[in-house]
Amino acid sequence: MSCQTSQEQRESLLRLQATLHEELAQERSLQLDAKRLLQEKEVCKLLQKQVSHAGVHGTALECCRPASKRLTVAVAAALGPKASSLLVDSHALALKCIEYLKTARLGSCEFLPIETLRQKQLRGGGEDTEEEEGGTLLPPPPADALPPGCRWAVDCVSFEDRFRHVYQFLLSDCLIVPSLAVARELRFGRAHASVEKYRLVTLDGEKLQRGGVIAFDLGGLTGRLAARWEAQQQDRLLERVEKVREQLQALEHAETTTAERLQQRTAQFNLLHRQCVQLQAKARVWEEQAEEKQEKLHRMQTQLQELREREAARKQELTAKQQALDEIHATVLQQQQRHFAQLDAAVGRRHVLAEHRRRRQRVEALKAELTGLHAQETQLQAELADCGDRLAQLQRSTEAKGEEDEKEKKEDERRLLKQLELTERDVEDADSKREAAAAEARDAQQDLQTHEKNLQKIRERVEASKLEQQRLSREAAAASGRQRQQTMESMQILRQADQQGMRVPLAAGTWRNVRMWVYREEKRRAFLDSSSEDEEPQSVDAPSEERGHSKKSKDAAESPRRTGDIAGRRRSDASERDAPEGEGTGEGEVRDRRREQERPDEDEKLFVIDFSKLAAEKREFISQHKDTPARLLEAAATQEAELLRRGAHLRSLFPNLKVGEKEKKTREQLTEISAELERVQRVSRAAAARLADLQRERNARFAVCFHHCRVAVDVFFRELTTTTFGKDAGLDDATSGFAKVGGRAYLDLERPRGDREDDAFAG
Repeated sequence: MSCQTSQEQRESLLRLQATLHEELAQERSLQLDAKRLLQEKEVCKLLQKQVSHAGVHGTALECCRPASKRLTVAVAAALGPKASSLLVDSHALALKCIEYLKTARLGSCEFLPIETLRQKQLRGGGEDTEEEEGGTLLPPPPADALPPGCRWAVDCVSFEDRFRHVYQFLLSDCLIVPSLAVARELRFGRAHASVEKYRLVTLDGEKLQRGGVIAFDLGGLTGRLAARWEAQQQDRLLERVEKVREQLQALEHAETTTAERLQQRTAQFNLLHRQCVQLQAKARVWEEQAEEKQEKLHRMQTQLQELREREAARKQELTAKQQALDEIHATVLQQQQRHFAQLDAAVGRRHVLAEHRRRRQRVEALKAELTGLHAQETQLQAELADCGDRLAQLQRSTEAKGEEDEKEKKEDERRLLKQLELTERDVEDADSKREAAAAEARDAQQDLQTHEKNLQKIRERVEASKLEQQRLSREAAAASGRQRQQTMESMQILRQADQQGMRVPLAAGTWRNVRMWVYREEKRRAFLDSSSEDEEPQSVDAPSEERGHSKKSKDAAESPRRTGDIAGRRRSDASERDAPEGEGTGEGEVRDRRREQERPDEDEKLFVIDFSKLAAEKREFISQHKDTPARLLEAAATQEAELLRRGAHLRSLFPNLKVGEKEKKTREQLTEISAELERVQRVSRAAAARLADLQRERNARFAVCFHHCRVAVDVFFRELTTTTFGKDAGLDDATSGFAKVGGRAYLDLERPRGDREDDAFAG
């Protein structure tokens, strides 16, 4: 009994050992096959990377798939060793791949060029390769010659249409049959003639060659190829299962979070709606600001055009004056020739030549002064061009800022509209799943929108009130600034009139009071400086300063006369005594000296201008604009009271904290926009101030030059028109008593009616 048991155990152990050896062999075969498959994939990837990614498509096994699962073994047996061949586009690409494999020493590989096989099929080739297993291009067999269950191997494989020539080359000479008995009947039976050129493969992998050889390799290459297809199918199924599982989890998660998403989307929708309303309000404000900037830019361009036109007119006037000066020179030469011809015998030639040289030197000096005036004019033109460049730069920066704001506004609108569209789509999906919750949400949303609309209307009224108040405050500030500017311009005009010896019609007071008011600031500064240097203040006597100023102006006017000789000064004094209306000796100055003895109070009105003696259009302009500041102040007070009333009404309402936060953010943004607007306005005001400074500096320089030219022309004309007769010249008694004869030249500015009082543009 024990011997029998030992024998059975020994046999079972031997069977187990044989089974283990078989499994080990299969495992080793699978490992080798996996290693070979991995190596083939690596070689294919290297060729795609190094040679051509689009020209190398993969192995014949990877590029096709059996039509059904039961045909897997049969198709694998039909492909045979050709299943590991690589599919490439052309013969040249195959040669490049072989060259790369030889260089990299990556082993051997078989290539199937698609273009070559297509050309071979078009030429009708394949008759010379009938004895080769696979690689024979044969047409499909007639359907009536095959028994049921038999199919052409090309029809048992699914592949892309571009690979048809390859698989026809590999499988066109093969037929798939149900069993080996059917294969033997086809090979050796009555239908032998119609199928003698085809290979026969059964569903179990048995192969019957054309010469009658029967082969079976299910445990070898055929089994490995079928296993590869099954593994690929299993991998695809596992991927599909994993995707379905992920979709199920996503659906479960979506079902659990639908209510939360609905609430979030509703809140987001409300937020986007409010932001859209706010952006619309901002867009309107930005459009208004852009229009204001455009109007301001248009006004500045108009002013610049006026300046250029006046500059051209000024050049024409200078040209006309130069022509007049040339005519005066010609007239002087004619008078010199006429007078010197008559006085040549009486005076003598030497004295005439000396006088001629002296006058020529005087003319050269006047020409030099005229050249200086031209240089000053060129400098003023350069400053005007610089001002124009700065204005153009400011205009470009303003336009660029407006374009950037417009782009940002459009981008925000597009982004919000897109978010609003996505949100509405999500809300519609959630509403279709949760109708009851959507109904409640719509009711709550309607109530909230009603409150938001009411609050938005109140906020818009408040913003409108604030904007109106700001506008009125700006207008009041502008009115006060214009009033100060008018005062400064009045002082400047009166100061220039005093420097040029002009008088404005007065209804009360004297010209001394006008000068005291004009030079009051200068006197105060001088008084403060003198007080800091000396403890005892010096008395500021307006009449003495007036006399000193008159003396300085008179000395400045007579300074060119001192450059002449003694005879010329005696002739000038005689002509001043003979003149019926001399400067500084009129009755107006006598009355001024009498009134200077009584000094009025500085706090009272020192003088009153008689506007009735002005032109009719100026009196009408003054009567139309004298009540403008009072109306502006009254409108500002009314608007401020209305704003306080509306603010009290808003404080009486129940506040919404979220709305308050949104309003705070909106105010911060409005503050930033206001700051930017103020910065641009400051830049504009700085440019305008610079332009005004240039105009004032131009007027001051022009006044100095004009005064110098007026004095020089007067002296020059007086010396030209002066004639001297000596008592020893041998003339008669009628001409011997006539000592000096001379004339006066008056040069003044002419301003057209209605033009502004700008000396640089006067005639």
